[in-house]
Amino acid sequence: KEIEKARRFARLVVSDIALYNQETVIEGIAKGTFYELLKDDIAEGRALYDKRVPEAIRATDDYYQEAFDNFIAAKKKQR
Repeated sequence: KEIEKARRFARLVVSDIALYNQETVIEGIAKGTFYELLKDDIAEGRALYDKRVPEAIRATDDYYQEAFDNFIAAKKKQR
C-alpha cells in the first residue's frame, strides 16, 4: 500500500513537470536530452518526492526514476 502511494506520488510529480514543460518534454524526448533540459525541475521534484515519501519506502526501489522511465517510454510509443 505504501509502495503504491509512492508510485502514485512519483507519477503525479512527473505529470506536473510534463504539464508545465510540454514543449521542452517533446524536444527532450526527440533529441535524447530530456534529463538535461529538465534537470532543475527534475531535481526540484526529487526533493519533494524525498520529503514526502518515507526513507523505508525509498530504500526499496527508485519509484521516482521508474515514473520517468515509464513516462518517456509511453511518449516514445505515441510518436
